[in-house]
Amino acid sequence: MAFSDGFASCMTGAGIPVDVGSVNVDGATLQSVVTYLRQHVSNFGDYQQGLEAMTTPADTGAVVFAQSDVGAVDSSYEWLLSAFDQASGIPLTTALDWCDYCIQQAGQAG
Repeated sequence: MAFSDGFASCMTGAGIPVDVGSVNVDGATLQSVVTYLRQHVSNFGDYQQGLEAMTTPADTGAVVFAQSDVGAVDSSYEWLLSAFDQASGIPLTTALDWCDYCIQQAGQAG
């Protein structure tokens, strides 16, 4: 099983709908993006709870991180942020936890 198949399947199984055709990156690269985004989110400090509330409902809260004026992640990762937004009831940090888990699982399967 290719990394993209395993990652998309794992994330979708967690309720975060990732289209396998969108996963055009290897596990190590995706892990570095997830780690960077997690660090960026942690810099919100006292505002992190508000950020979690903004990114929890099925909305467009997480996609903002790919906008050029925010610059948290490259726009080529909008597919992942859009999946986070489609995952109703899953906070951003929980989605990032699932990314860590699914990257590991897909890497072991591949």
